[in-house]
Amino acid sequence: PALLVEPSAQNLAFYSEQFDDAYWSKLRVNTSSWANQEIAPNNTLTAEKLTQASGQTQAGVVFRSLTVSSGQAHTFSVFAKKGSRDFVALFSNLTGPTLGAYFDINNGTVGTISAGYSAKIENYGNGWFRCSITATSNSTSHIFFIYGVSANNTFTVPDDGGFQFIWGAQVETGSVATSYIPTTTQAITRGADVITRTSASALIGQTEGTLYVEFNMRTLGVEGYAIRLVAASFDNSVHIRRSTANLVTLELRSEGSNVFSQTFSATGFVKAAIAYKSGDIAAFVNGTQAGSTSTSAFTFGSSFTSVNLGTFGGTAFLNDLIRVAAIYPNRIPNTAAPGVLSLATLTAP
Repeated sequence: PALLVEPSAQNLAFYSEQFDDAYWSKLRVNTSSWANQEIAPNNTLTAEKLTQASGQTQAGVVFRSLTVSSGQAHTFSVFAKKGSRDFVALFSNLTGPTLGAYFDINNGTVGTISAGYSAKIENYGNGWFRCSITATSNSTSHIFFIYGVSANNTFTVPDDGGFQFIWGAQVETGSVATSYIPTTTQAITRGADVITRTSASALIGQTEGTLYVEFNMRTLGVEGYAIRLVAASFDNSVHIRRSTANLVTLELRSEGSNVFSQTFSATGFVKAAIAYKSGDIAAFVNGTQAGSTSTSAFTFGSSFTSVNLGTFGGTAFLNDLIRVAAIYPNRIPNTAAPGVLSLATLTAP
């Protein structure tokens, strides 16, 4: 169990679970009996069976043209499950030519990826995988394709009536597939997850304290905050954030100056802590000290009043999972006697 913190997102694809609808165009697909043929990831009988039409040796395809924002990254995602075939392919003409990636939905791996695109596959259980491709659009109108391929890096297929199951198409602005947003007759927008504890002055150490957080480090090349103390002036801050892909920064700012900053590499779930007191600041990651203890003196020019989780007050979203977040009003020591709480042994409270 963990808290997923995501920015606002909009699914631009209509009828996201109804590929049999006229909204979606089809080529080389047997549409005689394909709607509601498999239990979908949401445990409803709504997944569709993408079956190759008889007499065709080029992969069947479902596609749709959409209006998007030019010059921005867009992510196209679809849930897929193995049938008699082990692969699907997602393509688009976001960069100009029709390109994309192949996905092995038997082993849960990404196959060939076109230049200019990134791709990801995530296991959703019961044989379902969420496949996604990302690229930056070069105009405002693009087509998004779901191919029922039978092998990596080829659209040639046997004329054998092969099939896969598909469900939950999503096209959104951004470089990652956020939580699935179902649609029917229109684009649907999900609100941002803004988690803030206000009126928290009495809970926060105003001259000394410790922040601790366990959060997932998905590979995203953008800044995102895991936990942050908020003062009346943004020039004063203590926080733990993802600074870029696979890099975490623990930082203390006083009156607009970075008094302390340590950056480390991390993937998967990490446990990070920063303890602060004037002349005694330290950061620990997974029980190991990151850098050395700072003896820099500081004072905060304004009191901390609230705490943000997963965001910089509505911007710089973590877009990932937070498993534990804790605030201690005292500066926990780096190490201590056995059985005594320390930064080196700090875990979930």
